[in-house]
Amino acid sequence: MTKAALEHLTRLTALEVAESGVRVNAVVPGFVVTDTMLYNFPEDQKSAMEERFIASAKKSQPLGGGLRMSAVAKSIHFLVSDGACSITGECVRVDNGCHLAVPEGTIRESEMVNSGLYNSRPTQERQAGKKEAKDEHSGNDQ
Repeated sequence: MTKAALEHLTRLTALEVAESGVRVNAVVPGFVVTDTMLYNFPEDQKSAMEERFIASAKKSQPLGGGLRMSAVAKSIHFLVSDGACSITGECVRVDNGCHLAVPEGTIRESEMVNSGLYNSRPTQERQAGKKEAKDEHSGNDQ
């Protein structure tokens, strides 16, 4: 099943069972360092390989690399707790912010497309540019 299909299934199922008070959510983990990843490495190399996995993940995870299953389990624990009593139909990403990041070296800031939702320039700088453009425009009308 694709990720989009799972997200859609989560929302539809949440709608169907909401009347009975059942909550339906999905947890979408990112890159997780597990013992299984290290299983085939010799014992004397496991620690070094784990550090390599974590270092690699740090490049794409704003909150740092090394997401562990315990973090995923804590998220699931929260979703089944009373603290999440009004959360349903959600797909919660547990990935140290990986879905927010552009991997290092993938794209230069000058090549980024600004959707308008994210402004890379500080607000004061943008406002000063707008004021200058407005002044130039109003100067041309006179």
